[in-house]
Amino acid sequence: MVKVGSDGNILSDGLVRDTLGARISKAREQSGLSLTTAAKLAGIKRDTLKSWEVDASEPRASKVNMLAGILPAYLEALGVPYYILERDTYSVVKSVIPEGKTTCGLCSRLRRGSLYGFAEESSLSPTIFNGLTSLR
Repeated sequence: MVKVGSDGNILSDGLVRDTLGARISKAREQSGLSLTTAAKLAGIKRDTLKSWEVDASEPRASKVNMLAGILPAYLEALGVPYYILERDTYSVVKSVIPEGKTTCGLCSRLRRGSLYGFAEESSLSPTIFNGLTSLR
């Protein structure tokens, strides 16, 4: 059972889990970057980054790479091992899906396949990916 605390964080098994926005904000702050500077480095508007940090919106998958320099600092500060997996799914999707048709299904499957493939290559259990949310 999942419960949401009064601060908006998800409570599960007695642990508080930060929202995506809170994690982005913490990573930026731990990197010592101002909102304006982080937004410039990520190539986005300051207001866009702010809306992500306060969970008013979520970054699209195409914008996640822009955060790559900010999120590692947060994970390193927590002592959490991480790996940023980069796969060119866009080219595959564009070569298979006709112009004007929705790409969501194939894109989602390719991302999932990349994660499970990485888990297998790294001798990790795919169950480590349970609970990951897809960024839209």
